[in-house]
Amino acid sequence: MKIGIPRALLYYHYFPLWEAFWRNLGLEIEVSPPTDKQILDLGVTAAVPEACLPVKVYYGHILTLANKVDGLFVPRLISSQKGTYICPKFMGLPDMIKHCGYKLPSIIAPTLNARQRKGAWERSHLKAAQELGFNRHLAQSAWQQAQRELASYYKELQGGRTPVDILYQRQPPKTTPGHTLLLLGHPYNIFDEFVSMNLINRLYRRGYRVITPEMLPPRLVEREAARLPKHLFWSLGRLLVGAATYHLKE
Repeated sequence: MKIGIPRALLYYHYFPLWEAFWRNLGLEIEVSPPTDKQILDLGVTAAVPEACLPVKVYYGHILTLANKVDGLFVPRLISSQKGTYICPKFMGLPDMIKHCGYKLPSIIAPTLNARQRKGAWERSHLKAAQELGFNRHLAQSAWQQAQRELASYYKELQGGRTPVDILYQRQPPKTTPGHTLLLLGHPYNIFDEFVSMNLINRLYRRGYRVITPEMLPPRLVEREAARLPKHLFWSLGRLLVGAATYHLKE
């Protein structure tokens, strides 16, 4: 069986986890190509007009994969960390995709909600694997290996490489001393080179070292975000505010 993973939305945060999980179950992984005008045009045509640009891009990646795979991995993302939420559009993606009016392969849509008791993401992935016919023991082993892959990815991020550098296996160029920019933005905007108009590489060419929120240990981000007088419950909002506050202080 071949499973398609769209190169969009939270691909830049969780692809190593998802790719390793399905690969360690013995499935073949097909990732959609980097965003281009054709993919965007497909998404604009398929999505409802009210959808934001990143969601329209996601539609385009789904349709690009549709004829190449046996199943599409479209998780229903509700929360990635305790006490927070992801944008509601992420929650409705499996339903929106299923009813977009195009012929699609089966949709694999585990519900990922970290607001539930500990281990909720693991249970959802194991359930999705069991529904495809894999036994629980094999799925648990695949999940443990996938967790190690994700931890290794996060370690590389905290070493100063952007998600694009790591996932595309590129080394950032040498930069001018003292030229450092903190680039704040949602990952599906700043790391998609078509959507961002190749922003990171433009900065590299001008001699800048680029740092992003993903390079900070989560404990530092949480510490700074917690200083707000009111709890910020959007996951990506906490990441951006926490990172910005930390770097302003430091």
